[in-house]
Amino acid sequence: MIGSPITDLGTDGATPPSIAGTGVRGWLRAIYEKLTGGVTVGNAGVSTKAINTSTAGNTVVVTPSSGKAVRLWWYNITADADNTAKVVSGLRFGAAGAFIYRSSLSKYGQGTAHSFKSGNSYVQGAVDEALFVNLDVAQLVYVNIDYEEV
Repeated sequence: MIGSPITDLGTDGATPPSIAGTGVRGWLRAIYEKLTGGVTVGNAGVSTKAINTSTAGNTVVVTPSSGKAVRLWWYNITADADNTAKVVSGLRFGAAGAFIYRSSLSKYGQGTAHSFKSGNSYVQGAVDEALFVNLDVAQLVYVNIDYEEV
């Protein structure tokens, strides 16, 4: 434990914060409020979705409401451990859009997950554009996403 004879640091002539009292706690609370002002804590507005597919080609993961776009924050794609062949999977906005992710998954079960810039960024499709998973062969794959409609 660190001790100090100073018990009130709000007496230095500066105007003390009006929240959480004066002294050290008041100043710390004021700093905290300033740093977190306007910051959303948690995943307000973010939804999760999980699907599985064993269809070669495109499968819709999520379709946005009319006039909205899908903002993808995180994804996880996993091949089933009982698959009989490797599968190349990919994610894209629109049925023929460019892949934002594409990787080969082992037939013995393999997963990949990605959060864009540690959750500080996202990829977003165009308005009314669905997010698809694409498989090169018919093998079971599980897709999990965190997304929001904007």
